[in-house]
Formats: sequence, C-alpha cells, structure tokens
Amino acid sequence: PKEPSPSVTTEPSPAVPKEPSPSVTTEPSPAAPKEPSPAAPKEPSPSVTTEPSPAVPKEPTGSPKVPLAKGAPPKASPKGPPPLPTPTKENYLEIAKTSVEEFIKESEAGAEDGWALLKQEEGVSVFKKSNPSSPLDLLKGVITMNIPPEKVFSTVVDSNHLKYVDKYYMSNSPVEKFDDDHSIVNYRYKFPFPLTNRDFVVLEVNKKVDTNYVALARSVNSSACPVNKSFVRGEILVSGYFIKSVPESPTQSKVSFLMQCDPKGMLPTFLVNMDAPNAPLVLHRIRLLIEKGVKTFNPKA
Repeated sequence: PKEPSPSVTTEPSPAVPKEPSPSVTTEPSPAAPKEPSPAAPKEPSPSVTTEPSPAVPKEPTGSPKVPLAKGAPPKASPKGPPPLPTPTKENYLEIAKTSVEEFIKESEAGAEDGWALLKQEEGVSVFKKSNPSSPLDLLKGVITMNIPPEKVFSTVVDSNHLKYVDKYYMSNSPVEKFDDDHSIVNYRYKFPFPLTNRDFVVLEVNKKVDTNYVALARSVNSSACPVNKSFVRGEILVSGYFIKSVPESPTQSKVSFLMQCDPKGMLPTFLVNMDAPNAPLVLHRIRLLIEKGVKTFNPKA
C-alpha cells in the first residue's frame, strides 16, 4: 500500500482590489430623424361600407293619422282648443253631427268621467270638469222639472225666453239658415261697466234625437258676420240643453245644461272660472218661467 502523500496547505494570497477602470462617457449621437414611410392605403374590407347609407325615415309610433272628414271639427290640441270650423252647405251636417255626439256624451257622463259636484242650489246640481284643451272649466247643471220634455224644448229654442232668464242678453240676429234644425246666429250680450260688450257667432242645432231633445250652440267662423268694433268677439265652446223624459214619469223632464265660454278680451281666466258655476242656475229660472210664468229679468217686457 501507498502511503498518502502529505497534503500541502497553501495560504490564500491576499485579494488585491482592482481599481475601477475609468468609465468613458460617450455623448449619444443625435438620432437621425426617420422619414415616415408612406402609409400604404388599406383596402376596405368587404364588410365595411364606406359610403353613408341613406337615412331611413322612422315610422311614427301609435295609430296612423287619418285625415278628418270634410268639415269635421279638428281634434283638440293639448295646447289649446281647436280652431273654429266654418260651416257651409256641404259640411254643416258633419259639423253638427260631431258636436251633438260629444254634447250628449258629456251630458250623460258622471264622476267616473271627471265630473265633480260643486254645489246644489235652487234644485240644480252643478258639476265641473277640467278640460285638457282649455284652461276654462266645463260646467254642467242638472235639474228635474215637472214639465214634459217637448214643452221645455219649445221654450229654450225660442230665443225670446233669454230676456227673462239671462240678465246679460241684449239681442240676436240670424246670419244663415241651412234647414229647420241648423242655422248660424249672432248673439249680443251686455257686460257690466267698464267691460266691453260681447258677441258670439254660433251654429245652432235644435232637434229631436231618438226620444230626447237637443238644443245646442257652438262658435263657428262665418264671413257673413264680420267682427263688430263695438263688441269683443267671444267664443262659445259649447252651450245648450239635453232634455229627456223621466222613465217613471213621462210628464217630467230631466234637463242638463252645458256651458264652456271664453269671453276673450282682457278678462283673466281665474275670474271667468270663478263666475262660471253660476251659469247652470239658468235652469231654475227657466223652470220658473214655464211653470209659473215668472220673468226673473225684464218682468214688464
């Protein structure tokens, strides 16, 4: 066996620190501006349409507009009442038909249709309904009279009764007569000082409808009755009587009176609405006139 050779231990030589080599700072060479390479135009992909497509008009939502029948009153606008119709020999029946239908509908309507009871006075129940097409209230009075319907009707269609039941009534004059049931009339009313007197040009419809009677008036345009400078031309949106017999008593009448009037001029709306609930009380004065011959106004006339 070989003897192990003795291990020689060498001491590590001390580490000699290296001197840092001086760093050489080189200034960066200015970057040469690159010329932009011309962008190659991209060809539009087939799915992209470069030309704007023509605008397609949207179909209006809701029911399509249907032109009104010739002469029919225009539908009410939310911003105000519809313009007045102009009756002619060709269209007066259509105007009257539309007006009568709406008149009877409101005469028969109740609380579920927006009518609110204001008061009961002299046997008259007075109701009010707000109108979305006008700031003026629609008023209704209802009364039962111990008078047959035909007698009430013959009284209210005779304008002579007005001087006994309406303190503001002055006079009236015919403008145009279409037939026995339809005519245009000019009514004049005296307003209290210092207000200017008013006049109204209305289409009157006085007729029997089934077993009931209608006597109504509504303002219209008529070239045959120009504005009189002595009056302010007002507008009657509706005024009149719906007369029907009481089922259990044919000699009695249930009479409804509707009124919505715009006197125009400088009268504030709130004043017009304040006085309007008194208008239906004309029913009480008409009953007194027929039943007892009482002339509330102009008793000596």
